[in-house]
Amino acid sequence: MKKTNVRYLIAVTVVVSGLLLTGCHRHISSDPDRIGKKLEKHVEHVLSSIDATEDQKNRIHAIVNEIRKDATSMYRNNSFQHGKILDNLFSDQPNATLLYSQVDERSEQMTAFAHRTIDHLLDINALLSPEQRKELKRKYHKAHDNQKW
Repeated sequence: MKKTNVRYLIAVTVVVSGLLLTGCHRHISSDPDRIGKKLEKHVEHVLSSIDATEDQKNRIHAIVNEIRKDATSMYRNNSFQHGKILDNLFSDQPNATLLYSQVDERSEQMTAFAHRTIDHLLDINALLSPEQRKELKRKYHKAHDNQKW
């Protein structure tokens, strides 16, 4: 199974998850519930556009809900860690060893989250027909090929 088959869902999920985790304040509300609702609405639109069955929709929404819960948990944990890191960084004698270990710990958490998300996306991929994956790929390229990063 090719990795490019689910690029569209991966892109949407990764972007939204990243926004949930970073708490981007300039461009989008950092409220995980609001972002999650937008994600659900977008996923529903995409699933309708590829003629997903009700069973596929229900199962995929359940998987997306798991990703949302995981991302929200990571976001909330990030807010707590962010405060601890800043307190240490702005102290009179910052503890570099502690700062490095906090960054290392966060990196490990992010890697584990990314792996869980990929597992979920592979589960979604398995629920789609080859025609649906082909249509997702087409839609992804149509929406993203002309973007300048």
